[in-house]
Amino acid sequence: MATERIEINPVTRIEGHAKITVNLDAGGKVSDALFSVHSFRGFERFLKGAPVERLPAITSRICGICYTAHRICSVRALENALNVKVSNTTDKLRRLLLFGQYIESHALSLVLLSLPDLLYPREKPKNRNVQYLLAKHRELVEAALRLRTAGSRCAEVVGRRAVHPISAVIGGITTPLTDDERKTLDTELDGGKEALDGLMEVFVSVLEKGDDEILGLGAIESNYFGLHDGDKLSFDRGTLRLIDSAGATLADFPAEDYFDYVKEEEADFSYMKFPVTKDGASFRVGPLARVNIAAEAPTQAAADALAKFEGFLPRPWNGTIPYHYARLVEAIYAWEAAKELLDDPDITSDDVKPKPLKMKAAEGIGVLEAPRGTLVHNYVLSADGFCEKAQFVVATQHNNAGINESLNETAARIVKGPDVPEVDLNKLEMIVRAYDPCLSCATHELAGRPFEIEVRGAGGDVLRSWS
Repeated sequence: MATERIEINPVTRIEGHAKITVNLDAGGKVSDALFSVHSFRGFERFLKGAPVERLPAITSRICGICYTAHRICSVRALENALNVKVSNTTDKLRRLLLFGQYIESHALSLVLLSLPDLLYPREKPKNRNVQYLLAKHRELVEAALRLRTAGSRCAEVVGRRAVHPISAVIGGITTPLTDDERKTLDTELDGGKEALDGLMEVFVSVLEKGDDEILGLGAIESNYFGLHDGDKLSFDRGTLRLIDSAGATLADFPAEDYFDYVKEEEADFSYMKFPVTKDGASFRVGPLARVNIAAEAPTQAAADALAKFEGFLPRPWNGTIPYHYARLVEAIYAWEAAKELLDDPDITSDDVKPKPLKMKAAEGIGVLEAPRGTLVHNYVLSADGFCEKAQFVVATQHNNAGINESLNETAARIVKGPDVPEVDLNKLEMIVRAYDPCLSCATHELAGRPFEIEVRGAGGDVLRSWS
């Protein structure tokens, strides 16, 4: 039984509110380390009764970072339910939107949130932040911000709104891309290339130093899960694959069969569920999983980056810190793929208009890879065009077990009693940041779980509680 507790609250430089709790037994050893998510957002419940056409717009509000992935995944699920087919140009514009989100999100994570962990892991707290990074690497930070802006401009131009884009609708895209808009996006993406080159130099330099203590943080071996397209890295097409820590395939199945293989479990210390396989095995998703599952990257510069990193880190990449390296490979791939789409003459076709919908009672599943991992939307629709049931399984949920396992592994090694140096406690936060969790996305509905509300005094005593 735990007799002492160490809390890191809040965990910094992540999206959302969470804490890390390390429980110690009577001998001062770690009994467990827990990642607890504080917030709760009931999207699955209040979507019941919403008109079908409104679902993509509402679900994009689940998150202020992952809005594009949610909107496209929602549209895809509804199209699958209603047997709606889309044009090639519609598909390409949605892909451009998604690649733009990867560029924006990965640039934010790699530089503003995570790079201080790789470059200054043992510095004082005042030097482990973006301000210090800016002082030391101003050109790289400024280039990364230009790259991020170029990604967000895809939402603004193609999605017709900078945040929560509105152009992707059931059956099509509201407004075609003009040639002038295509040229503008192409030029702005060119301006982001400097950041990708600079990040490659920095990441290789970290590997060349061979800091095994930092690279080995959260070094667990796990199963991995995500899309692949003919063994190539994929964000939005192909089949779902589950592999073990050695890279052997355990299952490979169509995305619509997701719930035949995966179930959700709950724990009393968090409002975030734990997806596991039907036989109870945990797995991880996101950049690390996708890079481990894929035999190759589809574009040249991404393939070169992957090969460069493999010279230091043979795949499959187990552990946790290599998430950063996989994330950079994906950022390069998203940039190249977006450039290729903008060079495609079909991208400015006007064959994008949706046709009138024919409602029916149906169920549909949409699956794609959000920047943080596999995203699933599932809807049950009524014959008169309303949502009867909504279920989301979000990327960070899929990684919940992995985050906790990584924290337990590292806490057991570095925590030897209640008095832990701050620099070591920060290593636990570094593990969480490597997953780049998005907690607004990840809490939706808990079966039979009451909310527990407490009012505490200045000394921490519970003055009043409700449930």
